[in-house]
Amino acid sequence: MHNKSVAQLIKGLRERQFSSVEVTRTYLDRIAALDCHYNSFISVDAEQALAAAAAADKSLAAGNGTALTGIPIAHKDIFCTDGMRTSCGSRMLANFEGVMTTLEDRVAAAHVFTDPATVPEPHLDWLGGWIGVAFDPVLPAARRRDWLADAPRLARWHGTRRGLALALDVATGGGVRGGSGERRRPTAPAGLNPTSSRRLR
Repeated sequence: MHNKSVAQLIKGLRERQFSSVEVTRTYLDRIAALDCHYNSFISVDAEQALAAAAAADKSLAAGNGTALTGIPIAHKDIFCTDGMRTSCGSRMLANFEGVMTTLEDRVAAAHVFTDPATVPEPHLDWLGGWIGVAFDPVLPAARRRDWLADAPRLARWHGTRRGLALALDVATGGGVRGGSGERRRPTAPAGLNPTSSRRLR
């Protein structure tokens, strides 16, 4: 099969003479058997290649394949490929993939540091600093997470009675909502309605 041209492989795939998985496995077997003599490949990901071939077979079966669907290829060592070393044949760049993978992992995990529920505990103060919140050192981590999660509502109701109740509820771990933080309403002087907006002159 390895002697077939690309045109012959395309024809054979379309006519179901063989599958992309079979073609890919043939090439992988030859690489495994002969590359020790030629040293042509720096990295070979057989698992990913076979998975891609299986996906190609499904596309072809559904009639959604393009001209080269199912044809295995080998990338030259100058194209950055996720999870693969890219050295451009240079010893100086041999660790390029390793460095970039670490940076890519950090970028991919950036959302963890902006979510109050998942941000690591040592970074809670850092996240609070983004919204101008300075936590009391004695405030437990769980309360800090609650405060950050409720920050939009706290900002919305800032300076209001509702905002104060919410702030106290967060600070007490639900004490206001649960009743343990309730305070008795002061008794108004005789003849004065405490809910009235009128003031004594």
